This record gives sequence, structure tokens and C-alpha cells, in this order.
Amino acid sequence: MNKQLHTVKNLIATGHKLCRAAFILAMLLVCARNVHARAKADTLSGNNNIRIIRITNGTFDHPFDPAILNYKVTLPAGTEFVDITFYFADSHASYFSNYDGQTYYSSNFPNGVPVTEYNVAYGAADVYIPITAENGAVKTYHLQVAAEVPDSKLSILFVSKGTLSPAFSPDITNYDLEVPPGTSPVTITPVAHDPLADERIGTLYGPTDITTPEGYTNVSIIVTAQRQLGTTVYKIKIKRPPLLTSLPISAGTLSPAFNSDIENYTVKVPYSTTGIKLAPLHNSASGTATIKVNGTTVSSGTASPLIPLVVGANNISTVVTTSDGVKKTYTVNVTRVGVNDVSISIWSVSPGLLTRLGTPDSWATSVSSSVNSVRLTIATINAATIKINGVITAQNTASAPITLTGATTTIPVELTLADGVTKRLLTVTVNKAGSNDTGISYMAISPGKLTRVATTDTWTTEVSSNLASVELAFGTKDPATIKVNGVATAQSTLSAPVALSGATTTVPVEITAEDGITKRVVTILVKKGGGFNTGVNNLAISNGTIFKRVGTTDIFDGQTTGSSYQLTIGTIDPAYIYVYGANYTPQNTPSMLLPTGGSVSVLIAAEDGVTKRWITIYTTKVTHDTGIQNMKMNPLNEIVRVGTTDTFTAEVENTVTHIGLYFTLKSRAATMTINNVVNLGSTYNENIPLMGTYTTIPAEITADDGVTKRPLTFIIHRLPPPETFEVTRNKNNGIDVVQNQPNPEVQPPAELTVHQSVSPNGDGINDRFTIDGITAYPQNTVSIINRNGQVIYATKGYNNYSNAFDGHAANGTLQQPGTYFYSVEYKKGEQTLRKTGYVVVKY
Repeated sequence: MNKQLHTVKNLIATGHKLCRAAFILAMLLVCARNVHARAKADTLSGNNNIRIIRITNGTFDHPFDPAILNYKVTLPAGTEFVDITFYFADSHASYFSNYDGQTYYSSNFPNGVPVTEYNVAYGAADVYIPITAENGAVKTYHLQVAAEVPDSKLSILFVSKGTLSPAFSPDITNYDLEVPPGTSPVTITPVAHDPLADERIGTLYGPTDITTPEGYTNVSIIVTAQRQLGTTVYKIKIKRPPLLTSLPISAGTLSPAFNSDIENYTVKVPYSTTGIKLAPLHNSASGTATIKVNGTTVSSGTASPLIPLVVGANNISTVVTTSDGVKKTYTVNVTRVGVNDVSISIWSVSPGLLTRLGTPDSWATSVSSSVNSVRLTIATINAATIKINGVITAQNTASAPITLTGATTTIPVELTLADGVTKRLLTVTVNKAGSNDTGISYMAISPGKLTRVATTDTWTTEVSSNLASVELAFGTKDPATIKVNGVATAQSTLSAPVALSGATTTVPVEITAEDGITKRVVTILVKKGGGFNTGVNNLAISNGTIFKRVGTTDIFDGQTTGSSYQLTIGTIDPAYIYVYGANYTPQNTPSMLLPTGGSVSVLIAAEDGVTKRWITIYTTKVTHDTGIQNMKMNPLNEIVRVGTTDTFTAEVENTVTHIGLYFTLKSRAATMTINNVVNLGSTYNENIPLMGTYTTIPAEITADDGVTKRPLTFIIHRLPPPETFEVTRNKNNGIDVVQNQPNPEVQPPAELTVHQSVSPNGDGINDRFTIDGITAYPQNTVSIINRNGQVIYATKGYNNYSNAFDGHAANGTLQQPGTYFYSVEYKKGEQTLRKTGYVVVKY
């Protein structure tokens, strides 16, 4: 039995030795295979360089070097599409295009590989060129391609009169311009720096004559860059001083009050005034001028010689002539009353309104029953003594209150000239039967605006020729009843619709004062054919669609299926339509053939002949394009296409719980859904949760035709936690055992590390405020505070990439360089932790 047991032990020992020998032999074979593989790989080329990159009209930020992977390329302003061609440095290298899923081999493209056309019309394009060497090594070149911002500045701003202050500079947008008196119009000529930019004053292009009345005139010059990608507004405040600042007269009062733009005046003087002087005051700011009063030269501000006056009318002329020949004549008609003239120059009652009753010297007024007294004011042209209700009252002064007795009170007024003989008696009858004041405090018409015909009670308005009715509203100073077109209407309330018939409709408005007697009839003339409405109710393309208005501007984007199209426009009210501002096109009628691509300007001129509106149509051809110009993932891991399919894969660390996917589509009119979220043009979904080891994310691109679709699938693989291996050797330096032990569970970082510098200058270094470890705590809130304690930026779910502070406040305003303060709150298990400090922003 012992012998058998010994034999078994020997067999076991021998087995152990054989197993150990077999294991060592297997390890030696593995090592040998690895050495052979390395030797074979060493014979394959590892050259994954690009020899040269060519971009038409492109300027690189630094000379191309195969060892440098990142470049910024600038294109001329106005460039919409860019073609890129590169040449392999090695004949065995290849390039895989994420756009079309094709692999391009160097041997097949001796004349260079064309990278697909990129659209840079609406922003920068990120171009990635991955080069694979023969041995499988990959190097990716990154080009950030962008066109220069189109120029919307002026190079010349010419004015025909005066001098701009300050002197013109393309970067200065506000100017003052003083022109000599009498100068009108002033010709302003703006010239844009970019010949393809659009410069206009109002709706007018090129040299424009600006009428400059005395005083101030504001002029805006709008310069719009190509494709509406920038606008600069230059403003000129034109001051035209008056030729005369005043026209003093030695007796009487000018009517109307002096205004340098008004040339004719009247004045009444008493019989005692046998002569009169004028002292015109020339505006010294307007340079030198010659002033003649009734043919006699006078100095500015100096009274003319006495001009004799006859009883009756006397015309006096004042002629002002500037040094550059501008001449203006002011005429004053002076009436000298007769010796026995007891004419009244001022005559009023308060409250109430005086009306003449039959004879010239009988007057009446009516007031509300609650009024207990009135005051009278009177003045005469010739000197006279005034007695009101027996009490002497000074000229042009309100009398003492006159008590009203009963329903009617009669007030005597006696005027006595200086001779003591010539008298005039007047009576004022005050009836307590309600106010007789029909004064208007408010009036309006809808639609339209009312214009008074001189000083009459006739008002006019112009409306569209297809308008069926208008509404009117009136309010009065004192209580009164109002009838609009015969229909009673409440105070300050729109009337019932008044039907319009024919070219002109007369609408009577009757105002009956509170006394029930005093009436006032206002006439409203509504003329058709002068509407100012330029509203559009039809805008269509013959073989496409107008799919987007740019904000609230008059710029529209459209799509066509051909190389040309016809534009159809209709307006709410009658108006004239001019395509390209010159080619008349009837309402709702297809225009001439227009080329697809670029822009078309359309002028809409309202019926009034004054109101104008410009709209711009941009068109592109429907491409059915579902191409992807650029795609990225956050975190910035590589996205790999599975063969030529539309399935893409990516790997992330086991600690990542959410990712973001970002795309730029070839067609800005295409749409894309990412994880069932719809986006347009540049698309993103920045908070996609990862579930388990593999997460499948659906996406779909819909082309600009709305029909062509391209489904995509993204499979995100969360890698398992890393493993560690421990190898021990025996005392003979042989392999004793290989033990595989699981790595402890990866834990989020114990502390967040905040980078205290932000320099968003596009160099890829500190372009965003970075907090290392923050993505491990998705339940976070980050705030940026300025020196004044104001929170300029606050967000939840901060991730250092798509949701990150880059120098812009929450409202998009770029902040000044300097020191700011940060506050970070994040959830760690059940704890809410906070970290604060400062960050320096520099550019």
C-alpha cells in the first residue's frame, strides 16, 4: 500500500512538472508570434502624412507642415463654397471619407484627392482629413475654414455742402453737418467699400438729394453686406440755420409769430402810429449777408429808418441775400387803422365761447347751469377806456368776476377813445342753458390719418382704393353730442363703419353743444387711391417654396427645383410691384424668369406714391442633400463608421453617463432628429443618457425637399473597468503563477480641479472655463459673477464643452477681460458640495 501511494505521489509531481513546462512553452510561443508580428509590421510603411493641401483662394494661418495637424484657413468675403484637394505623401496611404463612406487610396489619385465641397456661406466649416498609413496608423488633419466677414462699411461719404464733423472715417458712424442758410437740397453720396455691398438712404441708392428745412434734419445711410451678413448704419444730423433769427417790429404784433421759413405776415397798428421800423436780425452762424428793408440796406439787428404809414394797408419788404447768392424775401402787411376806429383786437369770455348775434356789437355765450360767474377780456387797436359791467378794466386783462343772475344775464361793455367822444357799446348775453363750446379735443380715423385743409373745418384722408369703410372718433372740450354720418356716436369712441362710395366720400360730423343750439359741422373727405399699406398677402415661387423669413426683416429664403423660377407677389392693398426695383410686375402675376441662387430685390410702392418697401428674396436649388459636413461627440472620442453603412460606433470610459452628439449638415435647409429631438442646419443633442454597456441612439436626416430621408444609428460602447495583472516568479527566476485580479470600482474624483484662466481666442487652449471632473457629477450648477456682484452666467449640467462659459454672458454679450468669480454646486451622493474662487478672462 505504501509503495502504491509513493507511486501516485511521483506521478503527481511529474504531472506538475509537465504542466509547468507546457505553460512555459505556450508563453514562449506567444512571445515568438509577437516578435514575428512586430517584425512584419516593421516592414510596412507608417507614413500617414499629407504632402500638400490646396484650397482655392484660401490663406493658411501658418505654412503647411505635414507634422502640424491643426490649421485655420481664411477665404475672401463672399465665398460660399470651398473645394479642398490634398496629396498623399506615401503611395500606400489611404483616406476614408465620412461624407460618402468611400476609401480613397493614394495609388488611385496621383493628381490629388478632392475633399467634398463645403458650404461656408453661413459660418465656419470644420474639415477633418484622416490619413491611414499602410501599417494602420491614423493621423487626422483638422482645417477650420471660414470666409472673412463681408464688409458693410463705407469708403467714401461725400456731401455737396458743408463739412462733416468729425471728418469721415469708415469706423465712425455719427456725424454733424451744418449747411449755410437757404441751402436745400444737400446731395449725399455714399460709396461702400465692398462693391457687392448695398448702400442706400431710405429706399434710394446712389447720390441722393436731401431737403433741409431750417432746423435739424436726420439722415440714415444703411450699408448692408453681401447676403445680408452684416449691416452698418451711418447717421448725419444736418443743421440748417435760419437766414433771420428774428424780425422785430416797432409797433404791433406779427401774425403769425415769426418763423424764418414763413415769408408773409400781417400786423395792425393804431392810428397814432405814423411810422414803423423793422430790425431784422441775421443769423451770424450763416456767414455774411446783405439785408435791405424797403430797398434800404441795414445792418443786422439795427432798426431801419422810420417807414411812414398811411391809413390802411402798407407793404414792407425785407430782402436777405447771402454771400453765395441765396436770396429770401419777407413781406409784412401793416394796416394803420383810422382815427375813429374802435376795432377790437382781443375779445374772449371764460368760461364759454362768444358768438355774434345779428348786429356787430351783440354777442352771446351759453354756459352750464352750474356756472355762477364769468370774466371778459378785451383789447382795442386804438387807445381806449374799457368799462365792463360799469367797471373800468385794463386793456387785455380779465375783468372782475361778473355774477350771473337767473337764466340770462346781460353784460354791457363800453369803449371810449382818447378824444372822449368816440364810443362803442357792446352787449354780451350769458345764457345758463349749457355750454356753447364745440371745441374739439380729440379726432381720429381708422384706417388712415386726418389732415386739416388750412384753418377750415374740412379734413382729408387718403385710403386704399379697395377699402370698403372707415370709422371716425371725436371728443370735445365741453359736453356735446356727436353725430358721425348722421349716427349718434359716444365721445372719443369709434363710430359705426361708414361705407365708402366712389373716388371721394364726404362724411359729415355734426357737433351740438350742451346748449342744444350751437352747432358745428366738420367735413371729412375720404379719398380712395392713396393708401400707404405695403403689406404682402401672397409670396410664392413657381417651382419651389419660400420656406423661411429671416426674423422680422424683409428678407426671405426660398428653394427651387430648377435653375430659374418666377416670383409671384400680391399685396393687401393696391400697390405697384417692381422686381429688381425696375421691372413692373402686376399683382399676383408671375414675374419674368429669375436665376436660382443669389438674391432678388423687390420694390413695393404704395398707392400714395410716397410709401415704399423693399423685400429681398434669396433662393437656393433643392439638393435632396442628406450629407453631413461635420460630426463630433462630447467627450471628444473618435466616431467610427462601420464600413459604408450609416451605422457609427464610439467608445467612452466606464465613468461617462451622458454624451453629446453634434452635427453640421451640408444643406442648411435640411433637418435632423437625434434621439427623437428635431433640429435644423447645425444640430446637436447634448445630454443623451447611456444605458448599460451598449446604447443605441437613432438619428435621421430629412433633406431640404422634405421627402428624402437618411436614417443613422450610433452605438456607444461603455468600456468595462480596466483589469490588473500580477506576475510572480520563483527563486529560480521562472514564472511561478499569473494571477488576474479585478480592478477596484472606478470612483469619481474626490475633488474638482478648476482651471482659473479663460482665453476664448480660438487657439484650442482654455477657450472655455474648464472644471476637471465635473462630468462625473451631472447634477451641477455653475455661476459666473462679475466684480459688481451680478450673475452674468448660470447653467445646470455644466460639461466643459457644449454647456460651458466661453466669455459670453447668458444674453450672448461678450464680457470685458478681467477677474470674475465662480460658484460651483454639485451633488455627490446625498451631499451637496460647493466650490468657489476666481477666474481670469483674457483675449
